[in-house]
Amino acid sequence: MRLVLVAHGAPRWGFGHLNRCRVLAETAQRRGWTTFLLLRGPAQAVSARLPKGIGYVEILDIDAPRKEEWRRLRSLLNRADRLIVDHPNLDADWANWLAAQGVPWLTFTHRSYWLGEPDWLVNIRPGLSPPSGCSRTRCLFGPAFAVLRTEFHQPCQQPYLPFSENPRLFVTFGGGDDFGASARLLPALLDQFSTLSIDVVTTAENTGLSLVQRLARDYPERLRLYVNPPQMQPLICQAGAALVAGGTTTFELAALGIPFLVVSLVENQREQAVAWAQLGMAFDLGWIDDPDVVERAADSISQLMASADESRRRHAIGPAEVDGLGADRIIQALESDPPRR
Repeated sequence: MRLVLVAHGAPRWGFGHLNRCRVLAETAQRRGWTTFLLLRGPAQAVSARLPKGIGYVEILDIDAPRKEEWRRLRSLLNRADRLIVDHPNLDADWANWLAAQGVPWLTFTHRSYWLGEPDWLVNIRPGLSPPSGCSRTRCLFGPAFAVLRTEFHQPCQQPYLPFSENPRLFVTFGGGDDFGASARLLPALLDQFSTLSIDVVTTAENTGLSLVQRLARDYPERLRLYVNPPQMQPLICQAGAALVAGGTTTFELAALGIPFLVVSLVENQREQAVAWAQLGMAFDLGWIDDPDVVERAADSISQLMASADESRRRHAIGPAEVDGLGADRIIQALESDPPRR
């Protein structure tokens, strides 16, 4: 079967959509599919995130008109059996255009509603029940459908140590702009907790990179900075807890059983952050520009430092929700017939 995947990636959107499509393409190839990718974003940053052998790839300039993207996509759909659309700009015009192409398609949402009538819909938010509209769209809901990079398919090699015994904090705010999160949170936490060590992972595209570089110079024994590391799993597994934005990283942390503090940087992260907190896996810090976000972060770290049982309780929740097989489940769903209209 032939699969076309469309994704957008840029500092202002992050690169989670692109990374997810990359993993789905690799998974489909392992199952014998032929893949074609149409990706919008800065050419150098997009190319750097694609492994060799990923399949046919076209990269569209980030500012190209939408009609040009549709023209390029239409030519790929002439040879497609299935389509995956994964980007933050899917609006009513996009949905109507896709419906007119006649190719069964899948998309992702972070809400309990969606635009258009995709044949398959993925929502990985914890604790969400499929709504009634799933009679016409096949809904793949819950963390079991989270698409994780291959390195997160296996548990940590070393046993988990609670944060009270291992006060090392893993920090990342995604693959794009951190929207000032590093500047708002990291200096305050370093000042307030003298025993705290921090590993920060970020990218060259982050406008807050220079601030983190300065902190690494000011706190050489307590803050280690990693820019575009080839793997994150080994770094995460060294931590007793994490501080992250509410994107795909939350599911990677859950799979490894690392308790985390989650802060919302953009709208599509908010409901997910709340859901992880309600499940008991995470501390929800709210929006990054909330007046008391630093106080919430400090209170959460204090709770974890004060109680090993608190860390162990949260550590047990994540792996029961996320097992790393989401990409396989999605491609298996695409191998079935689409729902009848």
